[in-house]
Amino acid sequence: CSKHLEFIQAYFALMDIEVVENSQMGVIYLRGEQLMGEKMPKLATLYLLVLKLIYDEQMASVSSSSQIVVNAMTNLSEIHEKLNTYRLLKKQPSNTEIRRSLALLKRYQIVEPLDVLDELDGFSRLVIYPAIHVVLLGDDARALLNTFSEGDTEDDEPEI
Repeated sequence: CSKHLEFIQAYFALMDIEVVENSQMGVIYLRGEQLMGEKMPKLATLYLLVLKLIYDEQMASVSSSSQIVVNAMTNLSEIHEKLNTYRLLKKQPSNTEIRRSLALLKRYQIVEPLDVLDELDGFSRLVIYPAIHVVLLGDDARALLNTFSEGDTEDDEPEI
């Protein structure tokens, strides 16, 4: 509702934080220099990058004339295949690492697991929300994936 959005924008403007509505992507987000992102574990960062690529690929196949906001679907096998394509997974992550990474991405409304997180397998389905556009642009994702595959870092906590 635009009446509430105006109030929210005025409220955040007091703190020099801008509330941005992008109706084409179907998202509302905050932007400002005072906002600090949280440090993400390496696996969550890699998932985010690959999810962005998968989302862009699926959206490219959808008609550009469509004004409807569409969510993309994927599964853990597809994510891990892409990570292996870029040679980013040296070993299979533990189920605990996978659950934590997916829970973090869910908290920021990037993905929604359709299956129970306690019963993860390669067929576990995920919805990728359009909010992924706000976090990362497609070209940035490809460039970051290339830097991950070029440099062999031991740091388990890269920032994005």
